[in-house]
Amino acid sequence: MSPRKRSQDEIDGRRWLKLLRGHRTRVSRGRAAEPRGLLWRALGLPLTKAGEDRFYAAQRWLQDHLADSIENVISVPGGPGGLYFYRLTSDYGEYRPWADRKMAVVVGMLITILTVTSSIVNATLPTTPEGQQARLIQSTLASLITSLRAL
Repeated sequence: MSPRKRSQDEIDGRRWLKLLRGHRTRVSRGRAAEPRGLLWRALGLPLTKAGEDRFYAAQRWLQDHLADSIENVISVPGGPGGLYFYRLTSDYGEYRPWADRKMAVVVGMLITILTVTSSIVNATLPTTPEGQQARLIQSTLASLITSLRAL
């Protein structure tokens, strides 16, 4: 049996993880040139839209890879120009501001999906597959959002 062929996302994601772990080691030893983290271009991808898209695909692969780990890749705003520094951490206190920002984004997305789904509910018959799907999503998200707001 031949080994599984790795996707470009996985190859880039594993290389990104290695770079981030190396950065964390340099920070802990006081040898990091930039303690806030690494810029996405540290991955060595072309500084083009295609290179940026490849980085985000690698980042998604890495987040999925670390989903069951205590390690997390966080992004920290780097100032003007919209640059973000990325770093690997397992310290909740360090990644809590990142997690709070991400949760606000996720809840906002859920509300947007609920709004769009409500429009679909209004535009479809309850007997069509689309209408049934929209109604199921609408009721599930409405319940979820209500529960989240109650926390």
